[in-house]
Amino acid sequence: MSVILTAAFFLGIAHCETRGEADPDRAAGWDKLSFGRYQITDGYREDVNRIAGTTYTREDCFNPETSRKMMEIYLGHYATEGRLGHVPHYWEIGLIHHHGPNGWKRGPEDHYARTFNEFMEKDAPRDGSTDTVGADVGNTIQKGE
Repeated sequence: MSVILTAAFFLGIAHCETRGEADPDRAAGWDKLSFGRYQITDGYREDVNRIAGTTYTREDCFNPETSRKMMEIYLGHYATEGRLGHVPHYWEIGLIHHHGPNGWKRGPEDHYARTFNEFMEKDAPRDGSTDTVGADVGNTIQKGE
């Protein structure tokens, strides 16, 4: 089956990564080691290039559409039912995005997971739309509890 990463999911990640930034698409992390709206690091990007045989550059991290494609590849590789042993929750996928392939093990009490879940429960769009910016990346996911 396919992972459906909804527009709300990407908004939640952007909220956790760059909330408050005047221009989130040009953001560089406080350590200047993560880039763009989704704060993709060089290691993350290099992993995506290894997984998919792509040639994404640091500059691509500043483009929201391209960086979403990178996320789809990365999360499609690491956030799978086979790898986690269960259908991943959105918060687990967020933790993988933020903390790396084993980030999901930090659990729902991790600050990032709590911030992500709070956004998804209170602020994520609820227009009933089935529109996604998602990808065919391996399996279905459930919203975090």
